[in-house]
Parts: sequence; C-alpha cells; structure tokens
Amino acid sequence: MASLECVFTSDATGQLFNACAWDVVSGSVLAQYKGNTSGPRTLCMLGSDYLVSAQPEKPVLQVWSLQRKDHKHMVCPGKVTALAASPDGSHCVAGIQEKIYVWQVCSGDLLAVLSRHFQPVTCLCFSDDGARFVSASRDGQVLAWDLADAASAGSTEPLHAWTQHSHDVTDLHIGQGGDLTRVYSVSLDQTLRVYALDTGEVLATAVLDAALAAVAVDPDEGSAFAGASSGKIFQVSLHNNQNPECVLRAEATFIGHQAKVSCLSISFDGLLLVSGSNDTTARIWDVPSKQCIHILHHKGALTNAFIVLTPAALTQATKAALPSLPLTTFKRSMQAARDANGTAVNVSRASTELWPSSLAKGRGGYRLAEECARALSSGATQEESEMEVADGTGEKEALKEVAALKQVNRQLYNYAWSCVLGLQEPPMKPRS
Repeated sequence: MASLECVFTSDATGQLFNACAWDVVSGSVLAQYKGNTSGPRTLCMLGSDYLVSAQPEKPVLQVWSLQRKDHKHMVCPGKVTALAASPDGSHCVAGIQEKIYVWQVCSGDLLAVLSRHFQPVTCLCFSDDGARFVSASRDGQVLAWDLADAASAGSTEPLHAWTQHSHDVTDLHIGQGGDLTRVYSVSLDQTLRVYALDTGEVLATAVLDAALAAVAVDPDEGSAFAGASSGKIFQVSLHNNQNPECVLRAEATFIGHQAKVSCLSISFDGLLLVSGSNDTTARIWDVPSKQCIHILHHKGALTNAFIVLTPAALTQATKAALPSLPLTTFKRSMQAARDANGTAVNVSRASTELWPSSLAKGRGGYRLAEECARALSSGATQEESEMEVADGTGEKEALKEVAALKQVNRQLYNYAWSCVLGLQEPPMKPRS
C-alpha cells in the first residue's frame, strides 16, 4: 500500500523516463511517464488528474493523464522557462522569456500576458488558496500578482515588486495562509529573503556562504531550507530572530550531495526533506536527525523534485476513470471568454464534484460538462442578443440559440435528477 505522500522527479536526460513518481517512505517506484524531458521548474500537478511539464528546447507543453498515462502535446508561443498551476487546477501560468502567460484550463483561453520582468522568468509559485501567484526572474525581481486582476481586468501591474536581490532569483516558496502568508526567495547573490504577501514588507534576510539554487520551508514556517551550489543544504531558523536588522543565520547543514542542489521540497508533517542535485541523485532526508534515508538514482542532473499527496490515480487498481474536468488545448492568442462586466468566465471544478461517480460511469456526463464549458466560453451577452433582435438582424440565429440553450438546460436538469438523486425520471419538467 502506497504512503500518503509521493515524490515526483525528472532529470535532464530522459533516458529512463521523463518523470517518475516515488513512494516517499519506501523509495519504491509508483509510476513512470515517458517521452522527451522536462525543463527546470516546469514539472507540476494540474489538479488531481494530470501531470504537466515543458520541454526545455522546444515551445511545447507535455501533459500526462495520471491514471491512463496518455501523453498529449500543446504548442506554446515560445519556450517555457517556468510553469505553475493553481492548487485547484483551474489556471496555469507559464514564463516565456520575460513574459508571463495566464491560461484558464477548462476552456484553454489565454487570459493575460504580463510583462514586467526584464530578463527570462526563472520560477513561478501559487499561494495555497490560488488567489495570488509570485514570479521571479534573472533580473533579480520578485513580483506578486493577483490572479483575478491579471485575468479579468488585464492589469499588468503587480501587487508588490521586491528588488532586493542583486543577482538571478533561482527559486521561490509561498507558505500557508492565503493572503496573510509569507514569500521566500533565494538567489545567486547568496541570500534567502522573506516577504509579507499582504503588506509587501521585507521581513528578514539570511546571508549564506554559497550561491543558492533551491528553497523549501516546513509547514509551520519555523525553518527554511536552502540548497547551495556547493552541494550543501542549509537549515535556517525563522523563529530565533532577535537582532534588529532581521538577519538570519544557518543553524544546521545537510551534507551528502556532490554537486549543486537544484530542487528542495518538504513533507506535510515537516519530517522528510527531498532534494535533487546535479550529481544525478535525489535524496530523502530525515529532518530531525539530518540523515539521508533513501537515494533515488537518475541518469542526469535533476531538473524537478517535489512532494505531493499521493493522487488517487496512483493507488486505485480500478478501471480508469474520466478526469473531473475536460482539458482543452491552450490557445496562443488572447481569446479569453468574458461576461458582460468584462470578467473572465470560470467553470469551477467544484461544480463537477456533485456527481463524481456518475461522471466515471460513461461519456454522457463528460460530454455535457464540455458542452456547458463551451457554451459559457463562447456565448454572447444578453445585451448584445437584445440589440441584434431589436435591429431585426440575426433574429433567426437568436431564436436558434435560445432553443439550443433550452435543450441544454433540459438535459442538464434531467441529468442532475438521474445522477444526483438516483431517479430515472425527474418529477416535473423545468419551466421554459
């Protein structure tokens, strides 16, 4: 039986696999995903159904269904240097050169292109509530963005801009707590910096003795871990901060890697630390004892390594179930669906979870979800329809659309009754 958490890793060669899922306790392989390679900071989970990454040398995203291991490609406007998905899987952001592209997953619409960095984006990270995300770049900037503002209003101004780093920012971490959390960044300038996401205040700085390439923070945010180019992993206490300059110091060191530590991630109980290195190994450490308990061997330098709760698709031996929400190919131009107020239409994943077992039984509900998403994405506003009818133009098209919408509404009503309440027929027909 698999443990509650697993580790996803990838290396630069792709000889054995593109990505691999490992049991974090036993170190055994749970699943392998083949095809090409994944660039640094581009491998991530898309909801609970998919694994997505970017090829390092081509403008292509590759997507695997976790259960069926289907491999799908999406062409992007350029080579992706950083990739992140919101915790609920509803949005995906990618760094392409110095720009940030924001997509809505269910429709594939490109909602925004943000341009505030001056050098290629190196990493992206979402807050735990998915409302905000943070970007970092080789220009030394760390920028905090509001997802709703960026996607709906087309705002290209970040909430906060932190410019304290003097060299490339190599990794980011956002703690727990939504807007009230803290942001952590590391850089080649040998510093780890801590910021308040709500106020934008710089809270603390740790100056270490090597260029830093990775950062992770334990769940209670009592300790930060920084991976260095020397192969060391520094543990920095965030509680023992008594000096007025807010300068933190390393209190412990994990020693074992022979080359740069490029990836760090910590378990949900804070007891296990996963590190990936250019020495072709990923290591699982026991945090209290600082001892390495597993070595995961690869054929090349590690490009990604992170811990997640083990997806149900990796533990269930049942027949492959349909994903909870359709995945549409990402568009390469600005074609976002917007409502009458200029707000991007978002189909929530939660709405499909009312009848998850029914969706797994057949294609009917799955097609219905796709039709609803398309209707919401491409439907005209009420004001536009009324103007066309008043002008005498498009009256036939309007009547056809109304009839089609009534039919979809009737199907949705009947399907809800049959699937949610277990009835064969609804007690009454909906009003037209």
